[in-house]
Amino acid sequence: MALHLKRIFTIASAIVIILIFFLVFIGYLDVKKTLVTRISDKVTSLIGQKVDIGDLSFSPSAGINLYNMSIKNPKDFDSGHFLHIKRIYLNMKLSELLRGKIYFKNIVVYSPEFILLTDKNGRLNISQKLMQFLSEKSEAQYQVDEFTIDSGIFHINEDEEYKMNNINLNLKDLSSYPSTKTLIQGYTSYAGKNKIKFDGWVYLNDELKKFILSVSSEDFDLSAFKKYFDRFKIDTERTKLDIHIITDGDSENGFNLKSKIQIKDAGSSFFKKDVQNILLTIDAFLKIKESSLVINNMSLASGDVLAIHSKGIITDVVKNPSYSAELSINRMDISAFNLMKNAKIRGLLTSNSMHMKGTFKKVIPEISGTLQLNDAAVTSNDMRIERINANVTLSSEDRELSVKTEATARILKAGGYILDKPSDISLSVNTKGKFEKIDVISSVTLTPFEMVVKGNKTAYSDSINVHIEGSIKDTAFLGRSFFELRGIKYDDYKIPRLNGSFGVDFTKNTIAIKDLSLKTEGFTSSAGQIKIKMPEGKARYSIDSKDVNISYPEKQIELNNFDLYADVHTGREKISGNIDFSIRKGKVQGITSGLISGTGNFDEKDFSVDIPRAEISGGKIKLVLKGRTSEDPFPLTMKALAENIDTSDISKALSKLSGIPYSIAGNIKSAAFDGTLYSVDSLKGNAFVTARNLSVFNEGTKRNILKEGFLDSEMTFKGNALEFKADAGTGDVSTGISGIIERFMKKDRSIKIKAHLPEVKAADIRDSFWDIFPDSFLYTGLDGSLSSDVFIDYGNNKLKINGELMLKDFTLKGENNEYSVGPINGVVPILYSEGKDKQKPPQIPLFEHSEFDNLYNYYSQKELEGGLNKLTIGSLSYGFRFLEDITIWMRQNSNVLNIEYFSGNISGGRFYGSALVDISHGFNYRAGILLKGLSLTRLCENIEPLKGYISGKVEGIAYLKGSGFDSSQLIGKADFWTYSTDNEKTKISREFLQKIGGPSLKAYIGDRRFDKGIMSLYLQDGFVIFKELEISNQNVFGITDLSVKVVPFNNRIAIDHLMWTITEATQRAEGKQE
Repeated sequence: MALHLKRIFTIASAIVIILIFFLVFIGYLDVKKTLVTRISDKVTSLIGQKVDIGDLSFSPSAGINLYNMSIKNPKDFDSGHFLHIKRIYLNMKLSELLRGKIYFKNIVVYSPEFILLTDKNGRLNISQKLMQFLSEKSEAQYQVDEFTIDSGIFHINEDEEYKMNNINLNLKDLSSYPSTKTLIQGYTSYAGKNKIKFDGWVYLNDELKKFILSVSSEDFDLSAFKKYFDRFKIDTERTKLDIHIITDGDSENGFNLKSKIQIKDAGSSFFKKDVQNILLTIDAFLKIKESSLVINNMSLASGDVLAIHSKGIITDVVKNPSYSAELSINRMDISAFNLMKNAKIRGLLTSNSMHMKGTFKKVIPEISGTLQLNDAAVTSNDMRIERINANVTLSSEDRELSVKTEATARILKAGGYILDKPSDISLSVNTKGKFEKIDVISSVTLTPFEMVVKGNKTAYSDSINVHIEGSIKDTAFLGRSFFELRGIKYDDYKIPRLNGSFGVDFTKNTIAIKDLSLKTEGFTSSAGQIKIKMPEGKARYSIDSKDVNISYPEKQIELNNFDLYADVHTGREKISGNIDFSIRKGKVQGITSGLISGTGNFDEKDFSVDIPRAEISGGKIKLVLKGRTSEDPFPLTMKALAENIDTSDISKALSKLSGIPYSIAGNIKSAAFDGTLYSVDSLKGNAFVTARNLSVFNEGTKRNILKEGFLDSEMTFKGNALEFKADAGTGDVSTGISGIIERFMKKDRSIKIKAHLPEVKAADIRDSFWDIFPDSFLYTGLDGSLSSDVFIDYGNNKLKINGELMLKDFTLKGENNEYSVGPINGVVPILYSEGKDKQKPPQIPLFEHSEFDNLYNYYSQKELEGGLNKLTIGSLSYGFRFLEDITIWMRQNSNVLNIEYFSGNISGGRFYGSALVDISHGFNYRAGILLKGLSLTRLCENIEPLKGYISGKVEGIAYLKGSGFDSSQLIGKADFWTYSTDNEKTKISREFLQKIGGPSLKAYIGDRRFDKGIMSLYLQDGFVIFKELEISNQNVFGITDLSVKVVPFNNRIAIDHLMWTITEATQRAEGKQE
């Protein structure tokens, strides 16, 4: 029982103890909660910003811990906090608190995060009370042996670029007592992993508040600032900084500032050379009472490349800062800098002690001193300039600035062309005036230069002088420019002098060029005004040119009163505008124009041009164009209409330009085109031309080729092909033409043309083309008709012509009936081709005396093949009826007309033969002729003066060849021999013997028989040369009783004289008969 009671008591006691402990813990929590709330409320009312404390704890060693403490943003800011602290540890010395002194052995702030924000008005997220609390001096006595910030964060406007991480700060001996030296030490990470160290000390409660502070960072990485440095082409991955800053002083007198900033491995496209290190050093002193900063020395140096020193003072730093400084450039090697793209530049820039004075409110300071550029040079693919020396002297006094620049240089290469001789150039620029208005006088002189340009042509000038004078007021320039070029030569062109002048009026958004004048011998140009205006800034501008005139009599170019207005709107990736233009009067190469006016519109995608009226050569032209402005203008649609255009002036101009000695006069009654150009070699559309009263005039011979001609044509454009058809002609002659041109806008175009001449009287052709018809045929008898079909094929730089000429009852008679040919009926083939003929050229048999029998059998029994063209000629007379019933069989082989067979009757006999006519290189021909059974009796009967002179039969063979139509180009040979038949014996009359034999044969009293008659001759140089001519006879006793011979090669007769003699003899004989 006792044991049971004891157990009950023990359990009850434990429950009571637990209950008491629980009641005490509940009370502790309630008291702590109340305390946290009161602390939060107290601090909130004290600083004016909501303060939250997450929790609070006490440690047995008198330590106090505050958890998750936040200072919220003011009401005007978005929700969030100004400061958040994960934990604050306060280690107090309680015994000092009883004495009225706040004493902390240690304060540790863990993971504080400061977020400094600004609103649109520039106010910070710090209330006025907090600002006042931080600025008030506390009357309480305190001592903090050590204050530590562990792993803090600070950033502005939550911008990662301004964020400081890993802030670790240690302050020792913070106290309200004077003469207490507080030690400062710490580091932080900024802009990535860049570590910044700081170390120093300060007397916070002394009146002078002396301090020393050093800040340093090694290998500072700029990668976080890439977007800022990219605009300066600085390689942030490569460039590093070493920063060392030391400042010391007090709050009364001021403090010294000494810094060294070293740029290592400067990676920038601004530097052409490998600039390893750039060192910026500053030694300055800030005078607090005087509010001035004295710069004892500031230098910028980099090895042998750069050395700049300066010193000066900045006064009234806080309210109205102004400065006075001296600057010296001891050395600046400009070859280290990328001053020009794709060019090498060298030279040394130096200066004397330059003095500068000004305020930060004014951009331009008062400055005096001299800059020198020595032995500079610029070299690129397009230029080479050496010996550049320049002095720039600046001076300013009483707000008046004077700048005088003198420079000289030598040009060895310009515009990509090497000068044959170096040319020296001198430049002078003088400016003077106050900043509100500066007068400028500038001149440039270039000594003789000579260079060879494209096409191995030489450009030369004795001298070039340019002079500019004017004034600059605010952002405006008003002045005038004069220039003169002397002794200009280009290829074969020479201009003794070219003078020009113009006024310039430049304001903020307007450039006006007034009274522009260009003059040289034989050429003048002027413009009343050319104005470029940007009334709405860069988004819009206009160009307005008025009264532009050009006169160039030598080239027959004259342009009067040309006006142009363009209004252009530009924007972000967009452009648009409109254009108005007009020409009152013009003349080019004799082509006159009256009023031409039009408008145009364009944007970033398309453009259009509309010329509703253009007065050209007495007629009118309308033109509308529409195309693209992006990339290329295609598709480009075109509509054009022309009416009553006089072609005379246009044709004469084209004739002069092309060198073609023909001009076309007439009237283009109407012409039109409507189509679309899809690319430089693709056009689709339709066109037509109607022209009347056309005449073609040969300027060389001063003769008309065509009169009263007409043309009706239609054209269809199908991409890269052009199909056309036309009717053209004059008088009673009309020709139909049709065809196609493939790839007509390319060099490798091919052309196929079909021309058809319907049957027309031969006399009508002569009448229609009387002025160009050969003089020898103007009054000949011309009867019958002809027609033709011709096909022309051109491609791959080769021409091929194929067709037929049809003759019907065609006859030709000499003006004095000295000859006649016809009637001719049949077809003459036409075939011509350029280039090498792969076909084997046709041949004709060998026409030699020894081959006579074989040739006779060949031609008399010849069977004609198919594919031959037949031509018949009724007769051919030349003073007498010579040939009859002529039949010609021929074919065209490439450029050779192959007359495979011809035959006919001649004075009771027959003739046969073959011929070739080759037109591949001029007009060349060959012919072989066989003569069988010619009756000398019949021949002499046809030639009245020879009637009864000789009888007998003749055989012969001849071979001829020549070129052109001149008998002097004819060569050949012929052999003829006589024989007797039962019907016709070989016999020669007494009269003929006496004529050819002379006095020695006068004894013959009657006709004589002969048994041998031969004649061998050559044709050469326009003569018939007798190799052998013999008429002889042997009697029954073998004795020669008749012999007529000529000396070999000693007798010759001119062919022209022979033919004319035969004609005269026949005409005399015919006259006697009448």
